[in-house]
Amino acid sequence: MIDLASVPALLLSLITLALTIGAIFVVKRGSLRQAAEIEARVISGLNIEIASLRRKIEDLETDRAQQDNVIRTIRLLLKDTGYKIIISGKTVTLQDRSGSKKTTSVQGSAPVTPIVPGDDDDAV
Repeated sequence: MIDLASVPALLLSLITLALTIGAIFVVKRGSLRQAAEIEARVISGLNIEIASLRRKIEDLETDRAQQDNVIRTIRLLLKDTGYKIIISGKTVTLQDRSGSKKTTSVQGSAPVTPIVPGDDDDAV
């Protein structure tokens, strides 16, 4: 038989246990919600970064196409004046009408400076 004097202590223990279990579920649910919010923010940030990188790639592809056009124009101009330019790997060879050749390595360590339109100085 259950002693009536122990009933309040037993009820208090059951209520404490129920509150503890409820608190654990609330904390767990809150942690899961917080983790989901953080995950959503991280994904959003990564999507913004991906979009930025895609724009940079498009800009670089545009710059590359423009550089290819400049090189093609220089080749045509040299050809019209009797020179032939051969770009092979890291060497550039310039050949004149007589067959005389001058070869040099591609200069990659110098800083790149844009050529200003109308600038008559030889830019290298």
